[in-house]
Amino acid sequence: MRVYELLNRFLPESYTAKFVAILAAALAMPVLSALLVPTDRTAGIVALIAAAVVAGIVAQRSIAELLSPLEKVSDSLQRTEAGYRARPLPECYRDELGLLMECANRMAVHLDAQLHIAAQEAERDPLTGLLNRRGLERRMPATRPGAILVIDLDRFKDINDAFGHSAGDRILTHVSDLLATTFRSGDVLARIGGEEFLACLPGASLEQGRQAAERIRIALEDRILIEGRPVTASIGVACGHRGVAGWQVLEAADRAVFQAKSAGRNRVVCAKALSSDSDRGAGPTGFLLQRPGG
Repeated sequence: MRVYELLNRFLPESYTAKFVAILAAALAMPVLSALLVPTDRTAGIVALIAAAVVAGIVAQRSIAELLSPLEKVSDSLQRTEAGYRARPLPECYRDELGLLMECANRMAVHLDAQLHIAAQEAERDPLTGLLNRRGLERRMPATRPGAILVIDLDRFKDINDAFGHSAGDRILTHVSDLLATTFRSGDVLARIGGEEFLACLPGASLEQGRQAAERIRIALEDRILIEGRPVTASIGVACGHRGVAGWQVLEAADRAVFQAKSAGRNRVVCAKALSSDSDRGAGPTGFLLQRPGG
């Protein structure tokens, strides 16, 4: 942008005037050569041709330099279109190119904000506003996730059958609100199935996870009712140590939920302690094992 910067000192208001200045300088070079060369006809023709060639080369390179800022604008727009964060363009110029760079910056900022919103929405459950499985994958620590709680509402199909899906949806939103106000701000909360929720408590021990699960179980039973009937949950808790993959902890918590269901529901079951040697093998294709619902 050296040529553009130089011409901008003298012609700051017009991009077109900068082109005209380059062309005028190129045309002036042969004229000056004709005035300065010897009067010999042959020498004059040679000098005129040489001056015209030099003028053409200088004009071509100067115009290319003058157009180089447009390449930056094009690169910025292409990065924006591809979904990448665009590099900010300078906004200190007052000519047509300066206005174009300002417009490209505004468009890049606007599109970046829209893409950020869309990415967030793609990672959120539309009903509860909690993370969905995709969002959970991005935010749950891959190793040493702390305590993981899998919360499965009891006999939720019966609620839908007896009171309708709209009532079931209201229950789910109430449960998500309760979870959001109960856990710490650094904990990861997600809805991972129809009536299944997950809480990841980074740095928490198994006992801390069990205590948190009991608080949630009691709060659900005391505070969320439908037609006077309490909503209960079976909760599985697992905790991983150094070297234990997050998916292993999650599977252990899921198995603990199954045990809570089998033992009569509305209870907390803790999985046995996991070590780096337990359950070795390839990770599962999904988050949760298949099990009987309810």
